[in-house]
Amino acid sequence: MHQPNYRDPIRGYYSMPWVRLHATKAYYDMAKLAERFPEVGMTVNLVPSLLEQIEDYVAGAVDYELMLSRKDPVELTAEDKEALLARFFQAHHETMIKPLPRFMELLQLRGVYGTRNDIATALKKFAFQDYLDLQVLFNLAWFGFAAKEEDSGLRKLIRKGRFYTIEDRDYVLKKQHDILAAIIPIHKKLWKEGAIDISASPFYHPILPLLCDSSIAQTGMPGCLLPANRYNQPGDAAKQVEMAMQYFKRKLGRKPTGMWPSEGSVSDEALQIIKDAGVKWAATDEDILAKSTEGYDRGRDLYQPWDKDGVAVYFRDIQLSDKIGFVYSRNPAETAVDDFIGRLNVIADQPSNKPRCISVILDGENPWEYYPNSGKEFIELLYERLGTEKKLAPISFTQYLDDYGPGGKLKSIFPGSWINGNFDTWMGDKEEADGWDALYNARAALVENEASLTKAKQKEAWSEIYRAEGSDWFWWYGDDHSSPNDPEFDRLFRAHLEHVYRLLGKEVPTEVSETILLKQLVRADVEPTGLISPVIDGRTTTFYEWLSAGWVPTAGPAGAMSGGEPLISAIYYGFDLEQFYLRMDFVELEDDKTHDFSQRRFVIQLENGGKYRIEIDLADCCTYLIYRKSKDRWVRRVRRDTVALDRVFELAVPFEDIGAVAGTRINFVVTAFEDGVEHERWPASGSISFEAPDDDFESRMWQV
Repeated sequence: MHQPNYRDPIRGYYSMPWVRLHATKAYYDMAKLAERFPEVGMTVNLVPSLLEQIEDYVAGAVDYELMLSRKDPVELTAEDKEALLARFFQAHHETMIKPLPRFMELLQLRGVYGTRNDIATALKKFAFQDYLDLQVLFNLAWFGFAAKEEDSGLRKLIRKGRFYTIEDRDYVLKKQHDILAAIIPIHKKLWKEGAIDISASPFYHPILPLLCDSSIAQTGMPGCLLPANRYNQPGDAAKQVEMAMQYFKRKLGRKPTGMWPSEGSVSDEALQIIKDAGVKWAATDEDILAKSTEGYDRGRDLYQPWDKDGVAVYFRDIQLSDKIGFVYSRNPAETAVDDFIGRLNVIADQPSNKPRCISVILDGENPWEYYPNSGKEFIELLYERLGTEKKLAPISFTQYLDDYGPGGKLKSIFPGSWINGNFDTWMGDKEEADGWDALYNARAALVENEASLTKAKQKEAWSEIYRAEGSDWFWWYGDDHSSPNDPEFDRLFRAHLEHVYRLLGKEVPTEVSETILLKQLVRADVEPTGLISPVIDGRTTTFYEWLSAGWVPTAGPAGAMSGGEPLISAIYYGFDLEQFYLRMDFVELEDDKTHDFSQRRFVIQLENGGKYRIEIDLADCCTYLIYRKSKDRWVRRVRRDTVALDRVFELAVPFEDIGAVAGTRINFVVTAFEDGVEHERWPASGSISFEAPDDDFESRMWQV
């Protein structure tokens, strides 16, 4: 059971809701099933970074979706409505939305794919009651079977189906809070009673071998791209393990005897750290065993724990584990359980001098979203069958080790994870290397300057480093994994590092203030069609002055990084032969309100072989400054006064100030800051691109 730390250290709330939503589903369901079937002896691996966030929610923390859920539909702003339409259908359509007919109706009204055009059209169709129903149904869909079986109020709301009230919505949100408050106590109780065993992971879920030595990635990926700075911090690895052990002792009464190293990542050095912390067993993937033994024979070698210098290491059966994780959800429960039990019996029939230990290890939260009724029928039938099969006996890793001990001995363990038997998910791509270097530099800055901080600030800064060492940030960098939330994961990772520099009173370096995601070019809705020479006065002086400009409408909630009110509704850009022009239109506010520019600042970042930065203080928008990056420092070049802010924002930048000549390809990104905090970025990821024109530009446009 794992979630990374979603709390934004700059803004103080959770930017993604997955801890809260998984709590009402898998975390609670699996615990209640263990309560009903204690003989299964299930091992639940709990990552402290998850439990820490659950505690925070119980104490009153909020996430962006929760803030939106609590808003009165009558008081929703245009930004709130766009965010609800963009974010409140994040659930598996077949198993979570379709069973709630009104939820499915709202999805179709919004548009199944949720494109920008879908949302723009839906904004004209959705009424207040539609938004209120959406607030209820999104949160209701994330309740698992256990909560619905126990709570008649939830069942009543499911039957009601539509026309929900504010009181209905508040009931759902209160029930969420009640379940969050029950998660840690129920696991503590089940562990104490022996109904489950509990294992740990390092506190913030880092890849221990890479903390010990980032260059070890080349063992499984010879010649892979490494960060410029070797990350070599075994002390941090030991700290993450020890923090986890102490957390369990404080919160659940004792330390676990077993550990699932984050993503099953192991190495000789990592296992030694685990052993030194008093852990008796660890688990990883069968690919690691195959690479750690000569003449590997699956039937002979896999179904036993192996001793590695005093730590018993279990190796998961990939086929069985992945059947539950990815295959059985598409089959009737009885068919799936028959197949699983049959496979277990085949293994049990193979000769052995002691009972074989079949390690079935899988993600504890995500698979059940894809099963009908959150996997209830499949899991219940599986647990019942395991109790009746003569050749099979469910047993925890700890109990097997106590009863039978380890089998073979390993001289060395191959360094890798349960993903491809190596570390290519967290190392080897340019984005990943840049992330590791940014982490390295922030940590080095803290080591060099921590004496200037109070003890409390030192602890806070180190906590940010440990959070940034977590695996999930690097999971989403590179080409192996991607999601619509990539920009937010990137921003959160950099926010943890930014907070370190802020605590130190240091300028935030560009490797942290700028996105690490490789800049993909974003195509404008309308490309420039001719030269323009607008009057820079903050007004659309004539209809024609921006007629030939390029146009990029902002992407609603995807462009607003803070979850607050957006500022910009559209960006126009263009040029003549001497200058680059930029115009930004502001979001219209209701009730004749006006935007407050007193604490706002625009930063335009440009790349054309060199890197340039234009800064504009909107509180005194009469000049702007241009900086050029030189050896990771921004060097001021020039101050200009061709900028204006009135009904719109307008800017003119001489090409010579940014080192551009005809034919130069220029990529740019616009960022808005409020009170020093990044508020919006356009585009959310990537950059807008154009080519500085030459004398023939307009004639070519006419030919087109």
